[in-house]
Amino acid sequence: MLLIMIRRRVLVPALALAAALVLPSLAHAKKGEGKHQKRVAKMCEKIQCSDQQEREIGQVFQQMHIDTKADRATIKDLRKQMADEWAKDRPSEATLESLAKKVAAHEQNIADRRMDAMMELHGVLDAEQRKQVAAQLMKGKDGKGKGKGKKAKKDKQAR
Repeated sequence: MLLIMIRRRVLVPALALAAALVLPSLAHAKKGEGKHQKRVAKMCEKIQCSDQQEREIGQVFQQMHIDTKADRATIKDLRKQMADEWAKDRPSEATLESLAKKVAAHEQNIADRRMDAMMELHGVLDAEQRKQVAAQLMKGKDGKGKGKGKKAKKDKQAR
């Protein structure tokens, strides 16, 4: 159990950070390309991927998105159930705990699939590209994104 908690606390944020750093949005996508392709192209621009690598990376992330779709939909439904239960005059702690455990299980499925995708990417990139991605992982986002965007602006206006 402790290993799972440590794994979740370290690995899941690391993978999320990797995906965020490796696949940031892209300005060079062709018309009609989706958000994921834009991110792949941006990443490939940074680490100088070949066209073949870009296609393979795009396929990895597209497949990961497809593979996690059911889990993401289930999480959304479970969170709605949790909100409905919590809004009651007398919410059941047991029900809320059960729903939370189900959400955690689906989140773990997604994290496991992310790890699989990261390992697939490792096989697509060469040693120098992996070094560049690792450097980005170590660098982090340096606080970027905090207090930015529509939601943050709305929050500031509400104050």
